[in-house]
Amino acid sequence: MPPAHAAGHSWLSHFRETFALGIPLIGAQLAQQGINATDIFILGQLSALDLAAAVLATQYYFTIFIFGMGLAIAVMPMVAQAYGRGDEVAVRRSMRMGMWASIIYSVLSLPLFFWAEPILLALGQDPDVAARAAQYLLSSASRCSRRCCSRSCVRW
Repeated sequence: MPPAHAAGHSWLSHFRETFALGIPLIGAQLAQQGINATDIFILGQLSALDLAAAVLATQYYFTIFIFGMGLAIAVMPMVAQAYGRGDEVAVRRSMRMGMWASIIYSVLSLPLFFWAEPILLALGQDPDVAARAAQYLLSSASRCSRRCCSRSCVRW
């Protein structure tokens, strides 16, 4: 195998190509941070209670959602390997099992949303903040279920 610099592939050219691929990701992260900053500014204008409840609800939601994402992310390499082998049966099987795992997780995680207020109170949160956060979480319960399930299919 010839050295990387001999074929016109210096470290600088690799860096430029990688940076060019990363520019959209950088833009997406900056946009997300801008949206988050705007949300915080608007909620802070409403009240400290709303801001605290939104932050608490967001972290609670994120914790549940990220575990569900693990199931969906685990499906991607299995589908990619089967697709690379040309094994359509294994692609369908992996997708089906990933969807079932996501659906089961979604159903099992729904009580965490419905019982959010008692859970937050048991964790020592302020009762007013816990009550408001529970309201936010009830409105996002079905969204978490849909997002966990759709992540299995979105990649393919």
